[in-house]
Formats: sequence, C-alpha cells, structure tokens
Amino acid sequence: MAIFKVVAQNFDIVEEAQTGKITCNHLFQANASGILIGHPETDDDLQTINKKIKEIITLQKNHPEALPFNVIMIGETFKEFSKYSLHEIAQLLKDCCAEMFKDIPDEFIKQALLIYEPKWVTTSNEIEKQLPPSPKLITRVTNKMRDFLTERLHSEGFKVSLMYGEVSSPERAVEILANENLQGLMLGSACKTSSQVLEFVKAIQFAYNKRKIILVCNFKSYMLSESYQEYLSALAIVPDNFTVYFVPPATGISHLVQLIK
Repeated sequence: MAIFKVVAQNFDIVEEAQTGKITCNHLFQANASGILIGHPETDDDLQTINKKIKEIITLQKNHPEALPFNVIMIGETFKEFSKYSLHEIAQLLKDCCAEMFKDIPDEFIKQALLIYEPKWVTTSNEIEKQLPPSPKLITRVTNKMRDFLTERLHSEGFKVSLMYGEVSSPERAVEILANENLQGLMLGSACKTSSQVLEFVKAIQFAYNKRKIILVCNFKSYMLSESYQEYLSALAIVPDNFTVYFVPPATGISHLVQLIK
C-alpha cells in the first residue's frame, strides 16, 4: 500500500492575532505533516515564501516534530516566460531558488519537496493562447534547480524530491516523468475524484514499473464528490512505490489524518 501524508494548503504570517488568519502553529495543532507554500494562486513572492519557511523553522525550534514534510512551489511569471529563452528561464529559476532559500538551514531544504510550476499556467489571461509547458522547458528548468540543490547541498542535493505541477492527463504525466530527475507530480483538478488519481497511477505504473513516485493531490477548495473515507478506500490499491501527499482545506486536515491512522 502507498504511503499517505496530509499537508496543509497555506498559512498566514501575522504579527498579532487577527480574525480569520491561520498560522503554521494552528496547522501543526491540527496534525498536518507539513504545509504547501508558494502555490501560484496565493500570489506569494520569493520574500514571502522565505518568511513563511522561517516561521516554520521558528515553530520547529520549540516543537522539533512539527511540520517535517513541507512542499515548496516556484515558477516564472507570464512576462518572464514571454521575454526569456528556455536557457534564461532555467537560469532564472535557479537564481530564484537561491533567493527563496536565502538564510534557510540546509537541513530544512533536505526535507522539503520542491515543485516547479510556471505561474502563468494558473494566473495568466493569455494561457488560452499558449501550449501547455513543454517537457523541454520542464526538463531545462528542473535540471537547473537540481544544479542549485547539488551546489548547495553537494551529494545530498540529489536526494531532495523535485517535482512538476499542473499536469492535465495521465498521458502527459508519463511524458513528463521520462525526465528521471523528477520524482513526481502535483495534481489539482485532476484529483477531484479517486478514479482520476487511479488513472494517473495506472499509467505511471505501466510506464515506469517499480520506480518510486510522489503524487501531491491538491484539493484546493473543491467539494469532492466522495467522502474522505471513500476516497482513501479507493486508493488503498495504490502500490507501495507511491507516496501520496493529500492537501485538503484546513477544515479537513484533522479528519483526513485520523482516517489515515
């Protein structure tokens, strides 16, 4: 059976208690195993992502067991995509990694799961005019991101999980994962039902057999057609070379964690 983890979607940095704000401590108390930071839909810039990582590290100083499996996303804007060559975009993302992880301890980076997703895929009004991000772009960028990790962490940099977000079909998933530098994929609307996730699992397993794969299922604010219990029961057949990160709304974290236990 696959390994299941539950991580939260995001959190707020607050100087004092404010109505409606959720801190990383709240999510730790809800038993989340980590937090998804930097999703393009949150509009966080690199400095904000850096601050949020430091908030988690501060929490971990008092609670060493807190939030060990954090998911960090990064990508270029539509303006940058339109302006630069593939080589320049790849170098830009490498430089962005350095800025995002400035003054962040190596141990945090070693435990993080790093996802490349171009911001323009979800935020640009021009997306209808664009082809999906090409495997060539994804490979160029993620190879440069790996360069950052190995320059920073040396041999340990090869162990950091590097992934791609925004995948539209099982066939495209198989094509993207031909890049063995990637450990997995993030699913958004493609994980609204357990049957959709299983289609991805079947296609990846058929193409890559026992290769270790990570799937991040971002539930966003979707109302799933299945209960969490039904969803998990259906995914019980996912083989043990898969690790699945579920990313529910904050209100669903504790319930989903309890079901997984």
